[in-house]
Amino acid sequence: MQMKDIDYIRKEIIKIKRKLVCNNIRKGLFDVCTSPTNTEYPHIEFRGNEYHFVVTDRGTEILRKKTTDVKELIFWLVEPDIFELAITWELKHRVKSQDPRRVMFAKQTEFMEQACPEYVDMLKFLHQELLNKKPFNK
Repeated sequence: MQMKDIDYIRKEIIKIKRKLVCNNIRKGLFDVCTSPTNTEYPHIEFRGNEYHFVVTDRGTEILRKKTTDVKELIFWLVEPDIFELAITWELKHRVKSQDPRRVMFAKQTEFMEQACPEYVDMLKFLHQELLNKKPFNK
């Protein structure tokens, strides 16, 4: 399969952002960078037939994931931003008697269903991996 270029990836991310029914999308969310930001915001690199999802902070690479699947790359790009939207929503609607992840995971899933339903199963798998390591406490 032929690799998609940066314009294709940016257009896909913009489509996802436009589908979100959310008032708190701050400037910078859903941006697609191709060089390090050094602020823990990801950038992508094209290497051979692979997409590289890279996160740097103050000049140090802290995460690098590789894929040949553009859909997986797009999930990696949108998931942290949708996560941020869900955290912001959860903070405003906190239920003091329960683990905040319950509300946050539910809201993140809702946002993902709005914007890109084809990624909901990937998100639920990610949530389950996290819960396997650290189950809900309330």
